[in-house]
Amino acid sequence: MTRGERCRGHVSDNDATIDFGHEVQAVERIRLAKALQAHGFTLDEVIDALHSFETGTTCADERWRLERVVDRIDRQLDELRALRDTVLDTAGGL
Repeated sequence: MTRGERCRGHVSDNDATIDFGHEVQAVERIRLAKALQAHGFTLDEVIDALHSFETGTTCADERWRLERVVDRIDRQLDELRALRDTVLDTAGGL
């Protein structure tokens, strides 16, 4: 039976229990990937994190990945603070 036949309702008794688990799992992976990216992970880091999650790596084993992201965020904050100081100095101390 093709996917098109299933979508049009042509489901035999043997196919009556269609498993949508893969679709739900894919949506959950996309949500997790977006959340990780929103918190500073690069796409490569997201891919690596998802792969580690799927292979059963523990949180303790992945701590280094989070520390790397935090370090990058700290550097970005330092750069933003320096830029803020430059803008304030240029604007006469607003």
